[in-house]
Amino acid sequence: MDLSTIVRLNRSLPLPDDCLRIRTAARVSRHAVAVEVGVTAESVRLWEIGDRRPTGEHLERYVAALDVMSGGQ
Repeated sequence: MDLSTIVRLNRSLPLPDDCLRIRTAARVSRHAVAVEVGVTAESVRLWEIGDRRPTGEHLERYVAALDVMSGGQ
């Protein structure tokens, strides 16, 4: 099951630490994720430390980016 499906079924993102782990394991910069999602690198940082959560279209784009980075597992 891919990450997008898991998020839809659970109605929640992976834990912030897991989001960070996925990104760093894929060797993708915060800036690259931010460009893909349409936000600032600071927003991505705040999501990864759990201070904020993406919503709406940004949530959908972030989940899609995490799914690609995790290899669609």
